Amino acid sequence: MNSDAGEILNAARALSPWLTARAAAFERSRCLTPAALNRLRKLGIFRLFVPRVYGGLELDLQPALRLFEELAATDASVAFNAVVWSHAILRAAQLPRTTLDAIYAGGPDVVWSNSVIAAGRARSVAGGYRVSGRWPLVSGCQAADWFFGHCDVEGAKTPAAIAVAAPVGAWRIEDDWRALGLCATGSLTVVTDDLFVPSSHVFDPQRQEPHLPGPRYRASAAVLPLHFAAVAIGVARGALDDVRTLVQAGHRRMSSEGDLGMSSTDLASLGWSTTTLRAARALLLDQAAEVWANAERGALSMRDWTGDTAAWIARSCARVVDDCFNMAGTAAVGRASPLQRRLRDVHTLVQHRSMNVDHIATSAARSLGHARDAVIRF
Repeated sequence: MNSDAGEILNAARALSPWLTARAAAFERSRCLTPAALNRLRKLGIFRLFVPRVYGGLELDLQPALRLFEELAATDASVAFNAVVWSHAILRAAQLPRTTLDAIYAGGPDVVWSNSVIAAGRARSVAGGYRVSGRWPLVSGCQAADWFFGHCDVEGAKTPAAIAVAAPVGAWRIEDDWRALGLCATGSLTVVTDDLFVPSSHVFDPQRQEPHLPGPRYRASAAVLPLHFAAVAIGVARGALDDVRTLVQAGHRRMSSEGDLGMSSTDLASLGWSTTTLRAARALLLDQAAEVWANAERGALSMRDWTGDTAAWIARSCARVVDDCFNMAGTAAVGRASPLQRRLRDVHTLVQHRSMNVDHIATSAARSLGHARDAVIRF
């Protein structure tokens, strides 16, 4: 484990009251404020997986998962954006080393946004590609310095996709993010029209090896679902903390004759939820250890894809949040209650493509000997 891990985790815990006090303001803004971005920069979010040669932290996988959980227990939008911003360099590591050297020449805190949806069209020209497209749901793009998006290549003999990177000024952002949950992620649409992207800023996301050494870059696609699963665990943990706060305050539901947490029904629900959360965390860390070990050995395969694990964790955590919301009764329905925000956030989170329930079907098909690799998109 990196020596920085404990320090960052403690700093995230210390930041929690500041973030909590501003959660409603973040939602109204539909993105994180400049002040929040500065706090996250000081925390080290933007350099989390950046190589040490560029001044980054090169955090290992398991401590990163604990950090994402910690942030999500406070605010899911903060944690979700932290995943997006920090993870992007793991994919951008496929860019040529000279390109990365230039991008990070000014320091490690480069803010990336990206989309792995092939919503662009790229036409091969001398020296690069002409690119047009509209990428929806690009979280954190308003804060970004650089963006990369996936594109289908026009005229290719076989289906081909590339990822193209350009500084954020080369793209147009459409303010269209109004959602049920994760409201402060600023997941807007990024647009470009006939943009020239030189070959030095293009990579093949399916076949190209990373140009940065180490297991974190080799395993980048495989572990992304685990990053988001850690956010789900943090939201569920926060919901359980909210219920325990109500219990300690002597809260009583309108329909109940006793205080919250005194009935056998409440106790059973709390016990089930607590155990489910522990099981989800244990599975997350066990899967992370296995993938990391395979990445260190250079032995990753399609079976290391973690979408099925993340899908189960996310849906289990959503059930935990549902039960916490129901236990709280009318105390949870007002805008002042963090439980209503956690409910909206977790049910928005489970819609993310990296945790789609289809990944569980793919895993089941493999266990029966059926070929379902085409379902998976790294």
